[in-house]
Amino acid sequence: MAEPDIYLLGIRIVDPAASATDIAVALLCLFAFTSSALRGRPGEIFRHLRWYFLFMSVGTLLGGVIGHAFIYALGHMFKLPGWIASMVGVYFMERASLSHSAGLVSETTRRILSTVNLLTLFLSVAFTLATLEFFYVQIHTVYGLALVVLGLESLVFSRTRDRGSLWIMTAIATAAVAALLFNLRFMLSPVLSYQAISHVFIGFSIYFFYLGARNMAAATGGAPASAAPADELAATAIEEL
Repeated sequence: MAEPDIYLLGIRIVDPAASATDIAVALLCLFAFTSSALRGRPGEIFRHLRWYFLFMSVGTLLGGVIGHAFIYALGHMFKLPGWIASMVGVYFMERASLSHSAGLVSETTRRILSTVNLLTLFLSVAFTLATLEFFYVQIHTVYGLALVVLGLESLVFSRTRDRGSLWIMTAIATAAVAALLFNLRFMLSPVLSYQAISHVFIGFSIYFFYLGARNMAAATGGAPASAAPADELAATAIEEL
């Protein structure tokens, strides 16, 4: 069931809740991208993380404005820029995790993963352009986050107890909840679609990615980071709000 349209100053807005939540996620991503906590940290890990937040900001903004609010005026094809930007964002998160795990993963493995990640991005974009189906965006996201990033950050956390890795894993778990609700088309009311609900969980996921970036060690080749209990991490999250 689609959300009822609304009119603002005579302008028709389709999927208003989905549009608003997408734009809110975009603003959160933009905040993370411009955060001095990341801008002030040198190295390719944090450069890749900032690119992730930037492309996710562009993707969700385009999704909210073009992919939902004004889709009736532009057509389904105009969902593509937002989808592609989001896939590029996931690619940069893969790059960040590869850099973060450099001290634990062999150079050969990193080169192979880098090549496969780039090939997967190109194929996903190509299939998406050819079919105009969101399915390939989801496949790329599952590969990038659930396999590559989760696998690498799990390895880093198991060896170093890097609290940034734990936040990244929490973010991916939250994103999985968002994907599940989206695919189940779970709705609370006609005015709050499954897309809007999934966007709320994506927002939490982005915030956890931001905490991961803030708390991430710059390298994994040195001494292990101290373990961070779950209650300490929860307290940190509350303090960041």
